[in-house]
Amino acid sequence: MTHLASPPAASLSTTTASLAQQQNADAGPSIFSFGGVDYTEEELGCDEKLLTIGFVGEHSEIAWLYRLKRDLDEDNPTPIKEPLGCDAISSVNYLQDNSEFLVLDHVDLARRPPQIVADRLVDAYFNAVHPAFPLIGKSLFLNQYQSFYSKPNSESSKRWLALLNLILAIAARHLYLIDQPQPDREDHRTFFARAWRLSVGNVALLDHPDLQQVQVEGLAALYLLSVGQVNRSWKTIGIAIRSAMTMGLNLRSESESVPYFSKELRYRLWWALSMLDTILCEMTGHPLSIRETFCTTPLPVPLMEEDLSDARIMQAITDQGTQGAFLTSLLSKRNTDLPWQGIGNTTEPRATLATRNIMKPNASLFLLYAVELDQLLRKAIENLYAHKAMRQSWDEIETAISTFNSHADDWLSRLPAEFDFTTSNTTQTFTQHRANLAFRFYATKLIITQPSLRRLSLQSSEARSPAATCDNIAAICVQTACQMVDFLPEEADRVWLYSVAPWWCIVHNIMQSITVLLIELFARTHSGTPRTASITHRVKKATRWLKEMSAKDPSSQRAWLVCMDILSRHGSKFGLDLN
Repeated sequence: MTHLASPPAASLSTTTASLAQQQNADAGPSIFSFGGVDYTEEELGCDEKLLTIGFVGEHSEIAWLYRLKRDLDEDNPTPIKEPLGCDAISSVNYLQDNSEFLVLDHVDLARRPPQIVADRLVDAYFNAVHPAFPLIGKSLFLNQYQSFYSKPNSESSKRWLALLNLILAIAARHLYLIDQPQPDREDHRTFFARAWRLSVGNVALLDHPDLQQVQVEGLAALYLLSVGQVNRSWKTIGIAIRSAMTMGLNLRSESESVPYFSKELRYRLWWALSMLDTILCEMTGHPLSIRETFCTTPLPVPLMEEDLSDARIMQAITDQGTQGAFLTSLLSKRNTDLPWQGIGNTTEPRATLATRNIMKPNASLFLLYAVELDQLLRKAIENLYAHKAMRQSWDEIETAISTFNSHADDWLSRLPAEFDFTTSNTTQTFTQHRANLAFRFYATKLIITQPSLRRLSLQSSEARSPAATCDNIAAICVQTACQMVDFLPEEADRVWLYSVAPWWCIVHNIMQSITVLLIELFARTHSGTPRTASITHRVKKATRWLKEMSAKDPSSQRAWLVCMDILSRHGSKFGLDLN
């Protein structure tokens, strides 16, 4: 297990760790870890709780919260008596991996729910999940689905049945969270168990993958994430990504036998796996599963799936040079004009005619912006938190932080007005898309800027004054956490949250913001100031949301208890009323 708090110099046995100490001598008495650490202190195999959470890297808010808890407890003049193991990182772990997770044994593999039930679940899936993670082709699946119910005596492959049951499981989980009555006697656990028996379990390890198996593995990872089994989800997404690489989905397809429609769906599948991998990476602190240097998959084109079969449109954008110029133009400025100017006189009239009515903001354009932001976050994690970051000076790290922060702000400035989550937008169109982009943007900014806040929180009063850049970046980190909390209504409404926000990981996002606010509160503020009052108000608000979410989600309940534990020990001087 990673030792996330700064150890005494005498315990640093590796050359790299000693070098980090020397580089950070100007940061005050505590040794500051720039990003990743290259050693573990605890034996993971000797403690079941530690084994279930595994190695936690510095880009996870669990690591940030653990550091804060240790610092606060060590500074407490009155020693706190705790049960054995409470000083381990598992004491702040709110995920569900250490809880029992059983796959039901007695499940009828041949049973299909009534079509009226399945229709409702399939609709829920495509409304609440598919725009963010296009793991399957919607029109192709719906055709197969209609055939499945219209021809009840026909046989379907085990993999397709597994795919269907995973979709039903994810949708049933979502309906449960938003207080919708369960449409069938089978709940999400039964659907998942059936899928697992059909085509996940041993099949994922023993059989050679095909495209449908990649989709099954990706959906299984998404389901496990939605029920808080994050480490299991991270392992499963790793299998899915390796299956996808075996299929060559990480590469641009030049095959003449594969129609463009199919190529684009495969590209979208790849990017869905990549975004899911990023979320799991930041939640667990584990390494990313994909290296950019091995990926040439084109960005998704911002066309709705039903338009991908339009011959005129495909003729206009299938040319690699035209497509590249189109996407570059689209992502380079914020306007509602058609982004074809400058591509070339021979292409522009045809492209403009073909795309005039479809280049307005849509779910596929949302996906393009989401992928772009995801790629920025992946680069930031690799440069700021990977083990190689320990070989860099603070000046180099600070320069990288400023650069990534500027790139994030640039991404925000280019969002179309329909996706802009920073302004008051009362229209119901794209509400989910705006919320998804908002939480992904705030999470990205927090991960980018957190090292500066951590550095300042470790500086003693005797240490030299921090550089202006570090202070400014730390302020941006805290401001971002405030903005994330401010995005939530004052009155906690679980149904609204799970209907609009990225419900599969929203507890993680809220915990990111709470942790940053607690670091600022305990390390850099004094009681009785307006700034302190502002931060405590947001801490209270965020914990109210966790409490509201606890009614349906065990991970949220654990997160709330972790926060209450820290506040009960150290929050009284700030007037935090735990009741």
